[in-house]
Amino acid sequence: NTSGTTNTPGTTNTSGTTNTPGTPNTPGTTSTPGTTNTPDGKTVSIQAKNTSYCLDHGGFHKNGGKVHMWKCDPSGTPHANRKWKYENGTIHDEKGYCLDHGSHHKDGGKVHTWKCDPSGTPHANRKWKYENETIHDGKGYCLDHGGNPKDGGKVHMWKCDSGTVHHNRKWSMVIGK
Repeated sequence: NTSGTTNTPGTTNTSGTTNTPGTPNTPGTTSTPGTTNTPDGKTVSIQAKNTSYCLDHGGFHKNGGKVHMWKCDPSGTPHANRKWKYENGTIHDEKGYCLDHGSHHKDGGKVHTWKCDPSGTPHANRKWKYENETIHDGKGYCLDHGGNPKDGGKVHMWKCDSGTVHHNRKWSMVIGK
């Protein structure tokens, strides 16, 4: 699948070929959570579903660094501030700073960057799961963009939904070129 469409196993993409479980995603494709076509270990931009805004670390490579929304790059190649890797249950930038929820298990809880753990075993504050179009902490709180994505827009934690996922908590991991 090289068309920029969602790579859902067993479906036909717009180029007329079938997406087969276990095949690698091609740069520019969207990973479907919960399938074998996950973005593990790949550079991704994390895009708020049905928007043109992505999760951005602003180049703040430090503990407590700001994380916010910023316009995604239309070329399909993410800007350095919008490049992340999802691997081993963490979401991190290229300098070794992880997306961290700081145990803020509450609506409006802060999300920032924090140095990843050198042991390879992520601290509980830096563990994430990408499932059903949500990025969550495993404790019932999801990454949320507040419903008004804009450059510099707030990102925080919010109680995950049981049943239909609220649009503020839907994300795509788009594999970078």
